[in-house]
Amino acid sequence: MGTGKNKKLLCVCEICTCGRHHCVHRPKTNKPSGPCALSEYKETYRKFDNYAPQKPIKPDSATKRSDVPLDARTLYELEYTKHPLEARKKREQAKYVKPGGNFDGTSSYQHDYTEKSAEKMKSARPPYQPATSDRPFSGTTVHQETYKPWEVPFTQGIRHQSAIKLPSGKFDHKTTFQKDFTGYPGHAGRQPIIPKGPTLSMGAGKFSDETTTRRDYTPKDARPEKSARPPQYVLHNTDPFDHKTTFQHNFPWPKGHPAESCKPQQMVRRSSMPLDGLTTHNMTYKPWEVAKTKGWKPKSGWVPPQDPFDAKTTFQHDYDGKSSSPARSMRPYYNRMEPGEFADRTTHKDAFKPWEVNARQSCKPKEAYSPHGRTIIQHHHD
Repeated sequence: MGTGKNKKLLCVCEICTCGRHHCVHRPKTNKPSGPCALSEYKETYRKFDNYAPQKPIKPDSATKRSDVPLDARTLYELEYTKHPLEARKKREQAKYVKPGGNFDGTSSYQHDYTEKSAEKMKSARPPYQPATSDRPFSGTTVHQETYKPWEVPFTQGIRHQSAIKLPSGKFDHKTTFQKDFTGYPGHAGRQPIIPKGPTLSMGAGKFSDETTTRRDYTPKDARPEKSARPPQYVLHNTDPFDHKTTFQHNFPWPKGHPAESCKPQQMVRRSSMPLDGLTTHNMTYKPWEVAKTKGWKPKSGWVPPQDPFDAKTTFQHDYDGKSSSPARSMRPYYNRMEPGEFADRTTHKDAFKPWEVNARQSCKPKEAYSPHGRTIIQHHHD
């Protein structure tokens, strides 16, 4: 748009002569109908006969019709034929037959694995060798022989002599302050301070209600300030509502009709055969002709037995008592040594004997402890 400082530049609306160019000055200009007679496109861009535009890779979606009538059978029906299916037979359970003869009480483990007798493993502990001595037992210990008590003299206690002596006279109920600081006679004491009377005098005139605060602080207008925003005057339109938007006013439809859809029309395939109502699922998956299984439950209800109840279970009826002895344990037998008489001598006494050497001498001084003179406290408290 040429509306700036440069006067040589012109606007689009001043240059256009075909009426197809728009600018901000003329937004409501209607587009003329028909081809543009003043266009330079035909003269500038000419069509070459020996050049064809590049075709798209996408194939043409053309509907191919066939004169052969429609075969309703599918490939699934032709390849997978129907096979006969026999009913599933019920397998009968084998009946339990009680074996004859008596139960001997032995198992297959006792028949296959015989008793083994193994010798006891020899202990890795060295044999016991007692070490005895002909000397008599000494009841003293190394601690008693090494550490002797010191011959320390007995220290007498220091008792402080009492310094408080009770008076022998009569109690006069006087303190030490009363005895030390006595009063001085002949003094009348301090004169009392009497303040003078007020010198302020009241005026004869009328009292004014005006104060310094009322004179300095006058009442102010506490109302809020008016807004500086200018008032808005809304202009109501009295014309009837035309139900059109701004876009519909500015950009009307060419020739008064909307553009046609670019979506291709759907080609409906119709068949000459009448509709039979069958589907591929109904023709492929047929119900099996399998006989229903008969119920094992008797039709008649439960009838209680007429014989009296003997209070025995099925286990007591089937498994009678055995006359044979119980099975022998498969645990091997070990020849354990019987304990003998109690030995009062321990391994420590027999193995560890005191050495036949002199006792260990102490590193502490042998002379007895003797205090050096008298202490300071003993000198002071004699």
